[in-house]
Amino acid sequence: MALARDAYQAIEDAVGPENISEEPGILDSYAFQWLGELLPAAKDRFAVRPETVVLPGSAEEVQTVVRICNQYKIKFKALSTGWGVHTIPGIEATIQLDLRRMNRILEINERNMYAVLEPYVIGAQLQAELMKRGLNCNIIAAGSNTSAFPLTSLVGDGFSSVSNSMHGRSTLGVEWVLPTGELLRLGALGSGSGWFCGDGPGPSLRGIIRGVDAIAGGLGVFTKAATKVYHWPGPPVPQGEGVSPSYTWKPLPDTHCYYILFPSWEKLSEAGIRIGESEIAYILVAMSQSVLAANIATSNEEGAQLISEILEFSKGRPGLLVMISAKSRKEFDYQEKVLRVIMTETEGECLPLLEEGNIQGSVTWRFTRVSAGVRQYFRFTGGYAYFGTMANWNRLPGIRRENNTIREKFVRQGKILDDGNAAGLSTSIELGHLGASGIEAFYDPTDPGAKEALTQISIEVSRLGLGKYKYTLPATNAAEHDVLGPQLNNYQLWQRKIKKAFDPNVVSDTTNYI
Repeated sequence: MALARDAYQAIEDAVGPENISEEPGILDSYAFQWLGELLPAAKDRFAVRPETVVLPGSAEEVQTVVRICNQYKIKFKALSTGWGVHTIPGIEATIQLDLRRMNRILEINERNMYAVLEPYVIGAQLQAELMKRGLNCNIIAAGSNTSAFPLTSLVGDGFSSVSNSMHGRSTLGVEWVLPTGELLRLGALGSGSGWFCGDGPGPSLRGIIRGVDAIAGGLGVFTKAATKVYHWPGPPVPQGEGVSPSYTWKPLPDTHCYYILFPSWEKLSEAGIRIGESEIAYILVAMSQSVLAANIATSNEEGAQLISEILEFSKGRPGLLVMISAKSRKEFDYQEKVLRVIMTETEGECLPLLEEGNIQGSVTWRFTRVSAGVRQYFRFTGGYAYFGTMANWNRLPGIRRENNTIREKFVRQGKILDDGNAAGLSTSIELGHLGASGIEAFYDPTDPGAKEALTQISIEVSRLGLGKYKYTLPATNAAEHDVLGPQLNNYQLWQRKIKKAFDPNVVSDTTNYI
């Protein structure tokens, strides 16, 4: 059903005719999304087609469009870089707000170490400017082509979160267009004191805006935000030559990347905790061997061969990616000495592959820039799912071992790719103060059996997590919230009250939100 002509005209007047479209081909390009084939109503990997796509260019234009939606009782949903079905409408007759015109870095404050962004600034864009200033930012594990805006990912952890924190804990001042069209400024920004603090002086609603509320919609549109930035000890620009994917990289000075294999998850967890506490790591992540291979390889064939070689060398041992980086040779020597002591005491062994030829230079830059996100997740089968949650590393051995046992059943059935028995990612956050962990599944998105397998994995992982480890995967619909809520202080009742207060006309799409 097409948008009413008077409503369409009002939005066109607000953003200009070149920034609104209802052409079927354009609408379908938004409906073709990661995990779209897993939705109940999916058709040939396409999710729900938006009614109209609108590209506002400022907070003021967002406000105008949202007010028109309230006037005509039209639902809307905003996205930034748009990775995943949670970013697009979940029901028909919904407008897609695409924020790609809002792509400016508004300020980099070197002294107070923060940057002010619009939602479509991507990780690579911000990082390139920060490195020129001896700074860096967290880039989520999905890759540097995703938004650097600190409110656009569920948890927002990445490979360097051990030193650069995560999106959810880097948010400072926020500019927010509420579902009613009102503009709210949070933290220090709300009292006219600048962007430096997310909790005051001025109003703080951190508990409402963080996490799933931000990524899954339901509470309006975030139009500007400040994010913390962090120290970068390396050079201001990457040192590489060639044409993708065949680059030649110079190794970073006083920097080295290791992939360390351990005899058990317990030993890996102990090493990860000790490395975090020692404050020597710039990157620290328990990474699957398939993801490591995909980052190194320049083709699918090479990737398959590398997985085979790495699995043969590892003999079932889980692996930990560690990068140390220092400002001086003396500091680097100290960091490496500490790492070697921890490795010896936890029976760790380095994978020799990373020392070969161009590989060391390439992996240090690729993992620092997080530049291989798409290929590391979609190269092998074209389909990828991740089941993850916040979990400190003292729980990592049981979580990773038991989750992989669940996953292994479906590998044996041929429903998901057999890429080794250590598939998954576990990130260390803020020197090990926090952690996130999950398992991966590479699958054929055209196979109905794979869809059934992934649904079952999600159910079993959630049941295990809540029953034994006191965590749960993020719920994606009201029915799941109603099952989990009574076990978690009935949070779903409070979220419904918040939704009613902030969105009285229920125009901000509630899919993936209560």
